[in-house]
Amino acid sequence: MPNPSTIGALIIIAICVLPGVPGEKVYGLLIGGDWREEAWSRVLRMIGFSVLGLMLYITATGIFRLPFPPYLLPRMVPNLTPQVIYASTIALFGHFAGATVAGAGSALVMRLLGHIASRSAYGSAWEHFIRDSIDGHWVVIGLQNGDAYAGYIRVVDSKLNSPDRDVLLLEPARFDEVQQRYRATEYQALFLAGATISSIATVHDPGTDARLTQPGEDIFAAEDSHETKPATQTQ
Repeated sequence: MPNPSTIGALIIIAICVLPGVPGEKVYGLLIGGDWREEAWSRVLRMIGFSVLGLMLYITATGIFRLPFPPYLLPRMVPNLTPQVIYASTIALFGHFAGATVAGAGSALVMRLLGHIASRSAYGSAWEHFIRDSIDGHWVVIGLQNGDAYAGYIRVVDSKLNSPDRDVLLLEPARFDEVQQRYRATEYQALFLAGATISSIATVHDPGTDARLTQPGEDIFAAEDSHETKPATQTQ
């Protein structure tokens, strides 16, 4: 027969971690992830979202007529009356909702701080690229075998190591080396395994992208024109 103290400990652990799961999901959707991040770091973040969510719910109990979480009181397990179960259910829903709000709020704060500090709020350069650069843009994907395709990225794996970052490309156009242009293929979608990809670039859109230089411009022309010529010696 299970020890009541063991059951109570498992319940406490579940209450500490599980409410933070939706907060972590929302945080990941807004900020992205880093495949190099250790599992313990994500667990600590979930616990943090859970604690913040609980604090938000307890604050809400003082404003609205909501039950105080019975699982914060001692001897919860031996006194599981219908009233306690009902109050715990309501409190848990509020706890989960508060943790979700905490995750979303934390992500927005991170993005704001990244904007103020002129640094990326995302976990890696890859996350920054796929979230800020490819939306609404044609992309050009170079493959390890020398082929190149242009199209729109529909799906891309993010929280994975480089060889596992598969890409689903819509309306792929293949580069014709003879005519030096991209030709639309008969395919509607093309799956590209991450291990076959060597590079991905987004195509400049003059209507939406601000640039300091223009495509084809010699960016060092100004410096070259200001170079001093060797002085002519006279006798």
